[in-house]
Amino acid sequence: EFLSSYDGAFIVISHDRYFLDRVTNKTMELEHERISLYHGNYTAYLAAKKEKRETQQKHYEEQLKEIHRLEDVVTEMKKWNREKSIKRAESKEKVIEKLTEQLEKPEGEEKTIHFSFVANHTGPNEVLNVSNASMGFEQTPLYSHVSLGLRRGERVFLIGANGCGKTTLLRQLMGENRGEGQIEFGPGVTVGYYDQTGASLHPQKTVLNEVWDDFPKLDQTQVRSSLAAFLFRGDDVFKLVETCSGGERARISLLKTMLGGHNLLLLDEPTNHLDIGSREALEEALAGYNGTLFMVSHDRYFINKLANRVLYMTPGGLEAFHGGYDDFLQKVQEAVVEPVKKEGMGSGGQAYKARKQRESEIRKLKTLVQRLETEIAQWEQTVASLKEQMELPEMASDYVKMMDITQQLEEAEAIAEDCTARWAHACEQLEQLEN
Repeated sequence: EFLSSYDGAFIVISHDRYFLDRVTNKTMELEHERISLYHGNYTAYLAAKKEKRETQQKHYEEQLKEIHRLEDVVTEMKKWNREKSIKRAESKEKVIEKLTEQLEKPEGEEKTIHFSFVANHTGPNEVLNVSNASMGFEQTPLYSHVSLGLRRGERVFLIGANGCGKTTLLRQLMGENRGEGQIEFGPGVTVGYYDQTGASLHPQKTVLNEVWDDFPKLDQTQVRSSLAAFLFRGDDVFKLVETCSGGERARISLLKTMLGGHNLLLLDEPTNHLDIGSREALEEALAGYNGTLFMVSHDRYFINKLANRVLYMTPGGLEAFHGGYDDFLQKVQEAVVEPVKKEGMGSGGQAYKARKQRESEIRKLKTLVQRLETEIAQWEQTVASLKEQMELPEMASDYVKMMDITQQLEEAEAIAEDCTARWAHACEQLEQLEN
């Protein structure tokens, strides 16, 4: 909220994609030792980057195709073995040489982890039932009256303020913390637990032995292949765990959790030490998981991607909300204004109705402004891409293609200008309503 209303400029480094979407209007990506600038927030950057990569790949393939065509022409000319044809072949070879020098293969995505979670068997319908769980330390209650049920295939997120006991509850479920209440797992349920602190890792073991000792039935090739998928390649597998970074230790723990084949995963802040690419790989893996998920997380983008239920933790128990983080937020905001509705529709009720209508219009305008900002960024990226194509050397001799791109550029600039005008009008309306 502070940054959204801040009048100055700021640069922020963050892996929190929800946060980036809310506060940024330009995105700078450091990749392959270079910085690339994209207009718009994180979501707009993703779309623009995808379009840029597709354009670069198409241009590369077209250049490659032209080189191969010219090479075939040269081969045929040399077969004729005539003075004119040989000279023409030499001329074509110079063109091939120039095109080859200009040929630049698009760089691939930065390396990121690739993995999947698969349960050896899906387990029963009733996975977990908790009744009146409570926990306190030194006669100080942390939480009480915590009850919840998990059914097969659910993806449930536990959220709440720092220090309210989320991690403690997971440890109570695992039997690490003794509290009160009844905890019952369904028959055939096996639990995989990811601890954000990495406490189960052994500092003096190598990365290879840390995994292999827990899964001795795997051969070395299988273990090293699994580690390679988590970016531990070559001599990296012989590093001591104590010398690994927080992100590397997180990847080791995630790999061990994955290899277990459990049908219930309890994950405590699994995205904490991961970069954006690794977070997206984790989301994809968990989306395809055939078991049940119960997770603690502050990553709102992550919650929106996966959750079908959110539990909000309070000292007196849990409040349940269907959907993701945005659904939870909307329900909380509605609950704040709910008591006002009970005042009736007298003069105060009329004021409430007018305020609700204004709030609704503000929400619609904010959504429109955000959507237009994304569209403007995408069209500006299209304009920039078309201008780059017009500057390519081969365009100087291809009049038809140049005319086609010029027309596309004019259309893209017109749409970008129209979006900008609509955005400015919407911003003006929004400012008037908020004031």
